[in-house]
Amino acid sequence: MGDYVHLHAVSRRFGEVHALDGVEATVRQGELLSFVGPSGAGKTTLLRLLAGLDDPSSGWIERSRPVSREHPAILVFQDYLLFPHMTVFDNVAFGLRSQRRRDRSSREDIRERVMRYLDHLGIADKAGSWPAHLSGGQRQRVALARALVMEPDLLLLDEPFANLDKTLKRETARFIRRLQADLGVTTIVVSHDLEEAAEVSDRIGVIIDGRLRQLDSFERVYFSPTDLAVARLFGPVNVIPGRLLATFAPEREVPAGAVACARPESLDVVVDAAGAGTVREIRPTGGTPSYLVEMHGWSATVRATGAALRAGTRVSLRAREVFVVHSEEDA
Repeated sequence: MGDYVHLHAVSRRFGEVHALDGVEATVRQGELLSFVGPSGAGKTTLLRLLAGLDDPSSGWIERSRPVSREHPAILVFQDYLLFPHMTVFDNVAFGLRSQRRRDRSSREDIRERVMRYLDHLGIADKAGSWPAHLSGGQRQRVALARALVMEPDLLLLDEPFANLDKTLKRETARFIRRLQADLGVTTIVVSHDLEEAAEVSDRIGVIIDGRLRQLDSFERVYFSPTDLAVARLFGPVNVIPGRLLATFAPEREVPAGAVACARPESLDVVVDAAGAGTVREIRPTGGTPSYLVEMHGWSATVRATGAALRAGTRVSLRAREVFVVHSEEDA
């Protein structure tokens, strides 16, 4: 898998605001890469730069193949932007018809190509329907079909899960992953929906305050984050006080300006009448229960199965995995 896009110290400023600050990244040919981060982090600004809708204030974007009519980069917006007065078929065919005179494509060629993608996305039976009569998931597939029918070199998806309910988000994430793998199109997703992004992505880039903090596999971003801000973006994290570190990771060294942390699922809780910890709260989460355990004036969030714990139960805590990160969130 070769490289397709290189971002060289890309920055974008709007007056005094740095929407992006010195982003260095490589997108590999044929991969699905997600950029995640809180609202206002700079994700959509990056997507617009990659689509060619805006230019960097400094730095540059290098592509192995320049964007052109033959090798387009196509952005699918969050609200889909379907034409309400056109049927599903006509929405998907719009771009091809615009090119027909230059490419001399016949109506039959366009129809075959449109129906092939509608069938691939499972909405061929909706070809004659109006967008207003479709579900949110169906409208999203129409928007994807309209982009894919142009056979882009680079597909850019802006918050593809934002307008869907929780069940449909998971189904859509898996569908996009299968579709991207089948077609082999290089795809970049920006999302604040971390669970779905993790499900679809080969790699994840974390953008916070306009800076790319980490670009790696989900497992490494989750269990080996570069700093505390990245760690907290992906869910609860327990910062272990230095005075208790020997209890959890006696051989772990923590350099100055860093802290040791453990994810809730990396802490084992054991009922122990002589234990130093006490269960203070039980927090049902719809799956594995979560417990708030207090020990030596420190509180930790723990997820455990089969523990049958109650408030007031004395316990011991053991850490299976501890990671060390920069203590400053702006590091």
